Amino acid sequence: MARHMERATRCQWPPQASRPAAARLGTSDRMLLYYFGTKAGLIADTLTNVSARLASKLATLPASAQLSPFQMIGAACDLLADPEVRPFMMLWTEIVARAARGDDALREVASQTVTAWIEWIEVRTVFPRGYRSETRCDRHAHSC
Repeated sequence: MARHMERATRCQWPPQASRPAAARLGTSDRMLLYYFGTKAGLIADTLTNVSARLASKLATLPASAQLSPFQMIGAACDLLADPEVRPFMMLWTEIVARAARGDDALREVASQTVTAWIEWIEVRTVFPRGYRSETRCDRHAHSC
């Protein structure tokens, strides 16, 4: 199944329908159902795998880095330009775009992804005095 998850980062993902997705992944829709139970299970397991692999790439810039905003933009651009990261970013871009177009099944995944990116950036960036994260305040309105 790892081979299929690897392919998932290279094709249109997440799938709209099981049969075309299975064909693109080189398997049958019955095998997908056997291993994952549902389309939601397939998507969740694939995204978990992809998230773990992307997290290992993101860990190359430790939380102790403490970069200026300008340096962070450079570091993020370097990371996004990495050929190993490109398939992951294409996948996450598709997920966020579908969520924005109203795909309720992906809305929570997209929200978690965007929040994780913001937190990854904020932990590694030294912002000017007075900076206030709107995302952090939205999650903890009582503390801002």
